[in-house]
Amino acid sequence: MIQVENLIKSFKQSENKIEILKSLNLTVNKGDKVGILGQSGSGKSTFLSLMSGLDSPDSGNIIINGVSTTKLNEKEWTQFRAKNISIVFQQYHLIGHLTALENVMLPLEILGESEGEALERALTLLDEVGLKSRASHFPNQLSGGESQRVAIARALITRPNLLLADEPSGNLDQETGQKVMNLFFDITSKHQTTTLLVTHNEQLAARCNVVYRLTKGRFEKS
Repeated sequence: MIQVENLIKSFKQSENKIEILKSLNLTVNKGDKVGILGQSGSGKSTFLSLMSGLDSPDSGNIIINGVSTTKLNEKEWTQFRAKNISIVFQQYHLIGHLTALENVMLPLEILGESEGEALERALTLLDEVGLKSRASHFPNQLSGGESQRVAIARALITRPNLLLADEPSGNLDQETGQKVMNLFFDITSKHQTTTLLVTHNEQLAARCNVVYRLTKGRFEKS
């Protein structure tokens, strides 16, 4: 499903070159839940940016579902991302003037799916995350936990080949975060969604079937 080969990424800071990722290698099988641990500044978010095409590596290759993404131009990456990759952010990023239902439907509408298909799938997913009764509510009428559940439903509506999750419970209190992540793992397992979960939470990472620690720019199996 995913093959990362000799991935290198650095940044310039004044006259200095800061190496973030150093010959990074990773293999992920279809349906795997991979937890990625690392201290602040270890390069976890940089790695997710490269996996999602929001940034480019200095060198190396990323193959997702048989496609060498490092060879894609910006337009090709945008099209590939829309059809294959979804992201769950720490900050939810719901659109304020859209209802919960409209937020979840939006990715399918962008892909040109019919309104009927988008509506049916969105309602099904809102039901799965326990928010069908809140479908007509706007983000400012939802709690943090509810907002993140809507974000999870929105991420899964395209049936992505790859789900990237960046500290998805980081903005939630412990009890709410645990409930949301129980739901997250239940749904991604049900849909057999290949998932990369970046977190600093050891207990959360341990719920994945494979765990890596990002240390000094390389992955070490935990």
